[in-house]
Amino acid sequence: MAKRRGKTLVSKLEWATMPADALVIPAWNPQIHDRKNIDDIKVSIKEFGYVDPIIVRKSDGMVIGGAGRLMALRELWAEGWAGVDSKAMPVIAIECDDNTAKKLSLALNKIQSQPDIFLLSQLFQTLIDGGETVDSLTVTGYAPFEIEDLLNVAKDIANHLPETVTEMTHPPTVEPVTEKDEGESLIVERRFKIPLMYATLVDEQLNRAMWLKTKKKTQKIGMALVTIAKVAAEASQEIWEKVIKELEGEMAQQD
Repeated sequence: MAKRRGKTLVSKLEWATMPADALVIPAWNPQIHDRKNIDDIKVSIKEFGYVDPIIVRKSDGMVIGGAGRLMALRELWAEGWAGVDSKAMPVIAIECDDNTAKKLSLALNKIQSQPDIFLLSQLFQTLIDGGETVDSLTVTGYAPFEIEDLLNVAKDIANHLPETVTEMTHPPTVEPVTEKDEGESLIVERRFKIPLMYATLVDEQLNRAMWLKTKKKTQKIGMALVTIAKVAAEASQEIWEKVIKELEGEMAQQD
């Protein structure tokens, strides 16, 4: 049964098999798949299998989502890989008009989450602790230097967490400043969740705060607070509304 929302019409999706030769990547697809991207996809498919089916328009085989995967699969088949039958390729099939296909393709490639650097670093550390290596983890699409950087973040976090803290089930409170005595440099601990896109900005500013040449603790705290304010200034209206709503809920519970 079709669902109509305004002028958008998309049929109910169904599992189908189609010959790979019948699938067509539209010329209007703006996604760039360079050599590294295709190679990364090939490595992932060989490691995990074809676990993310391509989305196609059933009537003409137009690829709406998964052009990079199809390009990688074609190279794998040429190399002799037989993990998927190219003559009966599993796909997710829908039916829609051209405008809907273009909008859906844009949405599938644009609407993506940003990893939390804190949790991401911890996740890689648990994999290493479980016997993985930096080389074996490159199948995730992360380059060795990226994995090593994240492992360094995980170690830094572990070195700064109190011994009594063994597990965090929710975003911890912000404790930005600790100081042993007036003569030592400031130690700033970023113990709060933050999108990866803002991590570089935050850490850069916090590092500046750590080496701020002043003995006045208030100035150092102020530098750390300015850092948080800079990140907040980049936040979208949707994030502000969400945070304010959450704070209002917390205040209502306290009343």
